[in-house]
Amino acid sequence: MKEKAKKYHLKPNPVPEFINNALDDEQLDAVLNSSGRTLIVAGPGSGKTRVITYKIAHLVASGVKPENILLVTFTRAASREMIERARRASGSDLRGMLAGTFHHICNYFLRKYSHRIDINANFTILDREDAKDLIKHCRSQLLEELSKKGASILPGAGVLQSIYSYAINCGLSLREAIVHQSKKFLGVEEHIEEIWKRYSILKIENNSLDYDDLLVKALQLFETNLEALEIESTRFRWILVDEFQDTNILQYKLVELLSHVHGNLVVVGDDAQSIYSFRGARFENVFDFLNSGNTKIFKIQTNYRSTPEIVKLINNIIPSNAVEKSLKAVRESGPLPVVAETWDNMEEANFIAQKIEEHINDGILPEKIAVLYRSHYHSLELQMELDRRKIDYILFSGPKFVETAHVKDIIAFLKVLVNPADQLSWGRILRLFPGVGSTTSLRIIETIRLSLGNEDKILETLRKFDGSRIKLGKLIKIFE
Repeated sequence: MKEKAKKYHLKPNPVPEFINNALDDEQLDAVLNSSGRTLIVAGPGSGKTRVITYKIAHLVASGVKPENILLVTFTRAASREMIERARRASGSDLRGMLAGTFHHICNYFLRKYSHRIDINANFTILDREDAKDLIKHCRSQLLEELSKKGASILPGAGVLQSIYSYAINCGLSLREAIVHQSKKFLGVEEHIEEIWKRYSILKIENNSLDYDDLLVKALQLFETNLEALEIESTRFRWILVDEFQDTNILQYKLVELLSHVHGNLVVVGDDAQSIYSFRGARFENVFDFLNSGNTKIFKIQTNYRSTPEIVKLINNIIPSNAVEKSLKAVRESGPLPVVAETWDNMEEANFIAQKIEEHINDGILPEKIAVLYRSHYHSLELQMELDRRKIDYILFSGPKFVETAHVKDIIAFLKVLVNPADQLSWGRILRLFPGVGSTTSLRIIETIRLSLGNEDKILETLRKFDGSRIKLGKLIKIFE
């Protein structure tokens, strides 16, 4: 008798309970069904971080290894928070996962493949203040060579830095960047270009890269080294990008390249929340990605943060050309929000301080009042106005810890130990010691530069300059 064929009924894998119970319907749909090219439009207060967190947890629970996932976030704090929350939710070890800002992952790739792009793996990264100092140095050199008339209209180092960075991040010519950033300096375009050339040469001599270089060179690496691209694109089965509306053209190209093998590129953002266009961010990246073909879209529109009155205001100010969305509030009703339009920063500060004074006079405790602002410099006029009115306050913002002068001094010592060619760090160190000014510092640095490759000669240089006027004894002891 002929034996009948056996039938097997395969049940779909159930959604893990820890995921099913943690998400609303919109969030769950995005977590379970986002694959291939996917745009998740997450409105403010809708649980964007939760979606990314549980997407990671779901991938790992489905058998994807952490080392095959790349997470790109706008800040280091965001990546740390998402990884920790995903680890707690899934109970998995996620240490093999590459996560961080675009600058962080570019730094990782460049050190790994430095031999393929002709840079030294021990390069120093210039933060924005370091880069500005180097530009200032190049500007000072040029000023000495120019007449006083020509020098009087040369932009400051901060403006120059903004022009250069904008040109790079937007893929513009220097002239186009000047027109957009500081049109009045078109007459000295030649000088601005010369400073840029000197700055570029000085970075090479210092074995240093600034933040923009990290992006440019990482993109260059993968555009010119197909083997490196294949290795990394094969490794990353899934690429998740947070705050996609604030990416620039270089960052967009980079994740497109890295996702070309598996094609799982999931981006999360909201074109209506883009605020960094002044430094090259393109909210248009959202539309370009959406219209590039075969892109899925998920909308997370339930706002858990704000009252219905605030959500209604948000819905009414979303630009008409934005990706269509309509936020829904779940919180109880609250007071109507107030939108106050002021003439300038001083009037704004006066208005806020006056309202604070009125609240205090009405019996509201000062510790129950908070003022939020986007950047620390926005608070300066308000601080002055509060001081003028003798209103006490506690300030929670300020320079980042690693950007405070004393911490940068300590880091400079560590930098020259790893990269003795770092002239900027040598300059910072030398100016800490008695008798060392700008001229002496430049002389010592030039002698050190000629001694590179021989640590004993560097120490000899320091001993040579140590004397009755210049006190380098403590520095010599540190390096001995």
